[in-house]
Amino acid sequence: MLRFTLSERGGNVCNYDGHQYTKKRINTLSEEWRCRDRKCLSTLSLCTSGTTILREPSVHTCTRIADATIAIEEAVGRMKQRAREETTSVTKIYSEEVVKTRYENPGMPTGLIFPSLDSLDATLYRMRSKNYPTLPKRLIDLPLPEEWKLTKQGQPFLLADET
Repeated sequence: MLRFTLSERGGNVCNYDGHQYTKKRINTLSEEWRCRDRKCLSTLSLCTSGTTILREPSVHTCTRIADATIAIEEAVGRMKQRAREETTSVTKIYSEEVVKTRYENPGMPTGLIFPSLDSLDATLYRMRSKNYPTLPKRLIDLPLPEEWKLTKQGQPFLLADET
């Protein structure tokens, strides 16, 4: 079964048959994916929509990825997405996603390999900060529209004495 997750830098990762693939090239009718382990030469061909396998991968020289690792990568990806889209606290997002992952994978030892909140909180806060504009460094970098400088009667109300 094909499952897609995000890499640490936000690129797509295809998970198939215990191995991970990154996008190598896009052709007109297919997408070529290569094994994430660069020493392995195995490739996979998918249709451009990414739903159908056109060519099965060749023999791998690398080891298989554990299902727990893929489940944890999916959970971290969901955490990042929720941190960007929701205003729920990062701590609550983390705990909800840990519970969800453990519920969906009851026999999996996620507790031993799940990243701690301390190792993820900076990443989640960074994802959240992408929703907000950067603060200006100087006062001159703060543009004010003309209508914000006038009263309802059209008189200037914003006066500044910088001396």
